[in-house]
Amino acid sequence: MKFLYTFLIVFSAFALSAQISHRPNPLAIKAHKDSTDVKLNVYLNNEADTTYEMYWKLVKDTSTWMKEWATYVCDSQLCYNDNRDYNSLANSWPKGETKLEFHFKPNGKDGCTIIKLILYGDKNFTQEIYRTSININNCISNSINVAVPSSNIKLYPNPASEYFQISNDSNVDKIKVYNMFGREIKSFYHYNNAQHEIGELKSGMYILKMIDEKGRLVKTMKLNKVYSGA
Repeated sequence: MKFLYTFLIVFSAFALSAQISHRPNPLAIKAHKDSTDVKLNVYLNNEADTTYEMYWKLVKDTSTWMKEWATYVCDSQLCYNDNRDYNSLANSWPKGETKLEFHFKPNGKDGCTIIKLILYGDKNFTQEIYRTSININNCISNSINVAVPSSNIKLYPNPASEYFQISNDSNVDKIKVYNMFGREIKSFYHYNNAQHEIGELKSGMYILKMIDEKGRLVKTMKLNKVYSGA
């Protein structure tokens, strides 16, 4: 009976996750270190006919997070204090879109990081129903970057199961992912040392197109996506 109860919880969470999407996609912020408060509106779409309670949590990458930075979130109930990474008041989530405001304060410090935005169906944060990532590129500089020849760009790991990275990437601003039929299925804003998550993609070959900040094609590469075994 305990196994059945656990299975039903996991299955329900999986079913709900399949009915959730977000825009814009990808979620990304570009900011200068002298910016004061950069806002990203995150629109979460509930495609089910049921109204849910929603709790959110931010998970920061401690290896890239700067102590000078601050974030805060405004949801349907409250605007929380700086670096309050979870909500205490449930958000009612009817069918359709619900907006979260994500705010980033560089406070004079350059850098790049990824913050995971995770949604839960309970106030104890045990029933995960959806997750995505917010890419923060706060590496904008007034210095002149010397373009790296496209032939020097390297893709790794390849084959890849959960994520991929590229090196020698100073002139890459965006990466578009295409299937072998030429259909664009995913895109990423790119910054130095970014890990681009592809765990949800099916196994197979994909085409990656590297784009610079002016929209020009820098390089095209093949990526072999393999099953993670998880």
